[in-house]
Amino acid sequence: KNDLGAIRYMHDMIPNVKYELADNKELTKTFLIKLEKTPAVKGDRAWTEHEYRSMLQFVQEMAVGDSRGAQTAADVRDVMQLAKTMGLRVTEAMAMSRSQVEDALRSGVYQVKSEAKNGKWRQVPLSSQGKDLMERRISKVPRGGRLFVRPEEQTHAAVNRVEKFLQNNRVRFETTEGRESRMYNGTSNALTYHGLRYNYIQERMKDETSKGFTQEQAATIVTKEVGHERVDVIHVYLGGKSTVM
Repeated sequence: KNDLGAIRYMHDMIPNVKYELADNKELTKTFLIKLEKTPAVKGDRAWTEHEYRSMLQFVQEMAVGDSRGAQTAADVRDVMQLAKTMGLRVTEAMAMSRSQVEDALRSGVYQVKSEAKNGKWRQVPLSSQGKDLMERRISKVPRGGRLFVRPEEQTHAAVNRVEKFLQNNRVRFETTEGRESRMYNGTSNALTYHGLRYNYIQERMKDETSKGFTQEQAATIVTKEVGHERVDVIHVYLGGKSTVM
């Protein structure tokens, strides 16, 4: 799956491609390729609200000015919000193009394309935070450009830039409560952008079950939003909890 993700990622960076790549379902049906199942639950990775708000305030204060450091802090701030409120992976957020944003602002739905890890396109409801940051950024992006990738850099370098920033600063925002909630086999999972996808899924599950849907029904809805379309994957993002509190 990682190899396929890398191939699809590089394919998405090629302009004016002639062919589309097969998704996982087509690979299995047409070429009999067997893909391993999602790993077993390895604990919860969600951030606490205090950790999220503290980190968000930190990068917001750093994002003042036009320096490279300030620009990266602004990117981190916005990618955090896209991960937590729309469930986007860091690469999906960083690869966001102007044309995708224009469509999302018109329709209220964001279309994730082949930058997705499994290569399967999906639609995600546009959050209010996502809408605000897209409107703020799009005026500075030329036609054919991307919201977070600088003119002189490759998308993978931009992803590495925001990931390094988080790795270098996250320890100061970890709380005792957060470390305990992310504990697995004696080790606490660190704060990551992927952890914010856990937050998104847990919140969406709570939203759907509050409407009267069962856990199974809610998981069927949410799994499509995050690009898996498998109910058992949602159990992983719930950190092994059988119910959403």
